[in-house]
Amino acid sequence: MSLRTGCRGPRVWLAAVLGWLLVSLAFAQQAGLTLYVFKKGLPVSNIEVLVDGVVTGWTNEQGVVVFSIPPGLHSLELREQDLVVLDQQIIAHEGEVSQWIVNITRGLSALTDVESSNLRGMAAAPVEQAAPETAASPGTLSGKLVDAEDGSPVEGARIFITGQSSDIRSGKDGTFSIELNSGKYSVSVLHSGFNTITRDGIEVLPGGEATVELQLTPSGSELAEFVVIEPYIAGSLASVLEERRTEVAVTNILGAEQISKAGDSDAAGALRRVTGLTLVDGRFIYIRGLGERYSSTLLNGANVPSPDPTRRVVPLDLFPTGIIDSIAVKKGYTADLPAEFGGGTVELRTRSVPEASFFNAEFSLGYRDGTTFKDGLRYQGGGHDWTGYDDGTRAQSKELAAATADNVQLKPFNRFTGEGYTPQELEEVGDSMPVIYDVLPEKTGPNVGFSAAGGYVHEFKNDWRLGFLAATDYKDDWLTVTQQRTDYINSGDGVLESENDYTYDTTGRSIDLSGFFTVGLEAGENHRLSYNFMLLRNTTDKAQIAQGFNKDANGGDVKFTELEWTERQMLANQLLGEHVFAAIGGLKFNWQYMQATAQADTPDARRYRYDPDTLTPAQDDFIFSIRNDSNQRRWDELEDDSTSWNVDLQQPLSLFEKLDIAVLLGLNKVDKTRDSTIRRFAFKSRGSVSGNINLRRNPSVEDIIYATTILPQGWQLEEGWSWRR
Repeated sequence: MSLRTGCRGPRVWLAAVLGWLLVSLAFAQQAGLTLYVFKKGLPVSNIEVLVDGVVTGWTNEQGVVVFSIPPGLHSLELREQDLVVLDQQIIAHEGEVSQWIVNITRGLSALTDVESSNLRGMAAAPVEQAAPETAASPGTLSGKLVDAEDGSPVEGARIFITGQSSDIRSGKDGTFSIELNSGKYSVSVLHSGFNTITRDGIEVLPGGEATVELQLTPSGSELAEFVVIEPYIAGSLASVLEERRTEVAVTNILGAEQISKAGDSDAAGALRRVTGLTLVDGRFIYIRGLGERYSSTLLNGANVPSPDPTRRVVPLDLFPTGIIDSIAVKKGYTADLPAEFGGGTVELRTRSVPEASFFNAEFSLGYRDGTTFKDGLRYQGGGHDWTGYDDGTRAQSKELAAATADNVQLKPFNRFTGEGYTPQELEEVGDSMPVIYDVLPEKTGPNVGFSAAGGYVHEFKNDWRLGFLAATDYKDDWLTVTQQRTDYINSGDGVLESENDYTYDTTGRSIDLSGFFTVGLEAGENHRLSYNFMLLRNTTDKAQIAQGFNKDANGGDVKFTELEWTERQMLANQLLGEHVFAAIGGLKFNWQYMQATAQADTPDARRYRYDPDTLTPAQDDFIFSIRNDSNQRRWDELEDDSTSWNVDLQQPLSLFEKLDIAVLLGLNKVDKTRDSTIRRFAFKSRGSVSGNINLRRNPSVEDIIYATTILPQGWQLEEGWSWRR
């Protein structure tokens, strides 16, 4: 056993040596290439390399690929994601080792720089058609290479000529000469100290001599300085891309240019196009699926109050796109954001002083199928409803306002506590209430819109600019819809049972009115002061009838009628400053101060109910309900005040002339107060007058609850559940 082992070892060793020699001899006949591929100064991986149409390899994470090819003429091709970035012929020499540096340019082409161990070198073969080898008689191509700066001869340059398998070198005096067949040629010159140059279309005549003089520019020569100035346009696509590039957190930015192309009318509609955002109820933004309570809104870096009584987040449909310069959605927290950051922050930036004076106006008429010029549900409103302001028609009567002042509750007199009002006093207050309940079909008009914007700028001789911009926007839209809604409950045995099944007929009206004004002063490029005034209003008017099955009602359908007018408003005054102090290393100092008030007002929202009339044989007869929820009149008020200011400092620093950093320091303070009140009143049936069945069968509530029936023995106004915070 040991003898066999001793004899086998030399055989294996000899076979390995012979194999290594054969492989070495085989590779000795080939040329080795190393490619370094870069794009924008960074190595590029997964660049596909093809030689003569066959895939040879791919660049690694360092942008490097190493391979060998046989001597001769080959086609070298580089592809990035199926796009060809380099396609040229190369000449490889036996045993040559070369290194290629390939830089992919913006236009998906490539610049190459080659270093070779072979004096004849590996070169890119020019693409011009080679002259025929069978020309009648040869000619001579001679030339001289000189330095473009001082005219001195260039020695040792490699010269490649179309159709020649090898290159030639220039002599000490920079000259070269070669005998060629007649035809047209291209000449390429490579030298490590000079930029590569190619001259095409050089014609060699039979028996003649063609001469050429080529001037080579030094590769390290300094070119004349060119300064390209591109104006910064706020809200443009270029400014948005630049801001996204410099952001340190995950951020999506929409500029005014993108918003205008999409045709969105308000900020909420524009944000629907941002990845990771969900628009709810056409107003509120959910970031990454989190509720609106986890989102915050900033206006030019300042906190914004909310006109919604149940949410602290701002409904973004209040902000028309005409006043917006850009919107930034920040999905990651940074130190300059408020501490209440949850799921994300939406920062609205308003327009500033224009670059040039302008004025434009727009008027629109809209038609909505199924609504415009069709019958909708209407009721008696105020004479100025088209403005979005109630003229007092829906306001509390003087008697009701006096009776409920200082948060006094409107309720019957209690002889034990001594609080409350007598039946006669309640009758007087009830009689003062306007009798407006009925909903009637009436044709709706077209949707109307108007917007105007203008700006002026004056430039002073000392590079100061003073300007202003004003914009207004008005819209009046109608919408009539019919919806079917069914609510189900679990009956206890795993079977779903219908609890409510209603058909809702609704006519809604939305009136938007906004005004924006800004004035600014710019002192050169380093100092800017501006003042912003903003008034944003949205008014909705709804008339709705819901009729259908209710589990608690027997004998037929029930019918609810609801009238609701809601005004939402935000008023803001803001001062801003931006300063750059070049003498202190480019220190940036930004500040802002804002006072803002958000309000919501729902005056005299009315809701009443008809139950099935079980005393008549007909299945569709109704009778006015005397349940506790039979009728209601509601006044809601909300005021949310916010005062905020912040100061930001940013100091740019350069470390070791290689690393640029910025040190940021800031302070932000917000004071907020929020008051909300809901007062609910109802007419209660207190006697035989209001309990009269024939009276309650009247289809018009205005013929049921009115001055004659508001009595101690009839309908009596009382306050129900109310809320104040």
